[in-house]
Amino acid sequence: MIKRDTNLYKGSITYAPVNLKSFWQIGIDTVKYNGKAITTSSKNKQQAIVDTATALLILGTNVVTTLNTNMKGKCDTASKPWQVPCNLNSNEKVSITINRVSLAINYLDLMREK
Repeated sequence: MIKRDTNLYKGSITYAPVNLKSFWQIGIDTVKYNGKAITTSSKNKQQAIVDTATALLILGTNVVTTLNTNMKGKCDTASKPWQVPCNLNSNEKVSITINRVSLAINYLDLMREK
């Protein structure tokens, strides 16, 4: 039995089966941008790697490319990371469904100030 310290978080915890323990790899059901699914639901779920020590979630290249194209982001060709536009606003909606639970991502959490 897992003992949880409810003083350290608010809300509920969503659990998902781990497919590859060395990377904490899980399957995700869908990724949506402004309510429109950018991934296809299938028997073979999209894979993601969860960095449990941070808020980092690593998604596949096709998913990230489609998401950033919809956001009008661009890829830095020198260092390869995607750059999310700084002019995102609260109308920008991204959600990821894991184990049938939809998790909304605040648009402010998609950006990082230098």
